[in-house]
Amino acid sequence: MLLFGASTRELFSYHQSMDKDLFEVLLHQDESETLDFKADQYAFDGADDSSKSEILKDILAFANSWRREDAYILIGVNEVRGGRSVVCGTSSHLLSRNLQQFVNSKVNRPATFSYTENEFEGKQVGILAIPVQDRPRFLLKSFGRLKAKTVYIRRGDTTDEAAPDEVFRMGSIINRADSQSALELVFADLQKRAELGAELTLSCTEYSVPSSIPDHGRQETAWDSLHTDIGKNFEYLRDVAEFVRCYGILQPVGFSVHNPSTIAATNLCLRFRIPSATAQVLSKDEMPDKPSTNRFSNIRPAPTLQRKSITVTAHGDFHEVRVEIGTVQPGMTEWSLEDIFIGSPNIFELSIEVTISADNLRFPQVRRLTIRSAVERKDLPLSELKRIAARIEANS
Repeated sequence: MLLFGASTRELFSYHQSMDKDLFEVLLHQDESETLDFKADQYAFDGADDSSKSEILKDILAFANSWRREDAYILIGVNEVRGGRSVVCGTSSHLLSRNLQQFVNSKVNRPATFSYTENEFEGKQVGILAIPVQDRPRFLLKSFGRLKAKTVYIRRGDTTDEAAPDEVFRMGSIINRADSQSALELVFADLQKRAELGAELTLSCTEYSVPSSIPDHGRQETAWDSLHTDIGKNFEYLRDVAEFVRCYGILQPVGFSVHNPSTIAATNLCLRFRIPSATAQVLSKDEMPDKPSTNRFSNIRPAPTLQRKSITVTAHGDFHEVRVEIGTVQPGMTEWSLEDIFIGSPNIFELSIEVTISADNLRFPQVRRLTIRSAVERKDLPLSELKRIAARIEANS
């Protein structure tokens, strides 16, 4: 769940979460071309086409409205005209990914918007944010109570149908001068190419390894051991213990970025910080290699000057992570090339602010993600360590 508490954002930016102060300001405003209040959640999951067309109509009407700032639909808020609207809360939320798929499968071009869950005054509220974007947007086929190829538009606190000359003006005016490509960032399972959402729980295991681990395969009496032992890795069992310990605590974390807009985001990069007192962070290159009984097998070549797609650097009391995604074309999803590894022997919950930058974004965008951990503690006796070492050796 995304909670209030981020620093105040510029109003022109595309919000996935909202500052508490901005929400308070909106409560004191009347409904308009940039604001609507809904006491009850939209009928969506399991609803018929007629009911589902209500949210579709509202999103398109705001997307087509004449305005120069973001529009918001606050769900779980009762409007009070001329006063402060009342937060009544909502008992259910919409899944942003399903809503995006529903809307953009029916319109002439992808509509840019977000749905987020928030908490205010101890109550759950939903926020639909619709940034300024290219117009017009309309349905390719009739749906529910909505007509095909009709441009719905927000006028004041009501929804209307745009006149033909108005539609012509929409298409002839560049409407995105103050807006940016709206990008959706979530955690991802890179192996399965699966999106995991804005919250991620890491299953960490802390293994207690033996305090004394013997050498592996050392010849104690043979005269010719000076020759036969040259390539042997006597540290093999200790290497296996470190390998198991490290991959138990540190879990892989990947990212995906979806671009629902009509503008490509070029050379896109993610940056964020993680307090070193909260969790450990390593790049894939920093994780231990698979152990080998041959001490020469894991000798790495000298590092090249080629730029890495992921870098993790320590700065005082935090780790700074940089993830290069590349170019994300309109309507496409791109994935980080490698995982980073995050974990701790202690349970933690961490809210991170990820800064998204790209060559053609006028201003960086900020997304808030949540990482938490569950920790299981296990003993790793010497007998089990030797069995694991034997399996690794057999599969080498």
